[in-house]
Amino acid sequence: MDADEIRAQNLARQMANNPGGPPPSPGLSPSVGQCPQCGMYHPPVRPGEICPLKPSFVKSADGSNPQVEIDKYLVTMKTILISQLGKKSIKDPKKLFQNMIIELTKFIEGYKE
Repeated sequence: MDADEIRAQNLARQMANNPGGPPPSPGLSPSVGQCPQCGMYHPPVRPGEICPLKPSFVKSADGSNPQVEIDKYLVTMKTILISQLGKKSIKDPKKLFQNMIIELTKFIEGYKE
């Protein structure tokens, strides 16, 4: 018996177990539903919580510019960080990230256009 015959028999068995229902999908099917916030398949988020995979947008204060997706800039920063940290001999990465957060906060607080 070859692989095609086995697949055909399995499909016939599945159809017999599910008469009148939708045909079984040929591939894997997710065990959880699609997230309404991000559109991906993952375990559900607790009620009232925001999905960590949901895209984040920000728009200008006066609304004159289109919304900007923050995530694509964060991914770029992550790539830069990984590249630079790979070149340096950082003894305490946790301390580096804590200092980065402080400096970023200072920068944003003092930012003027």
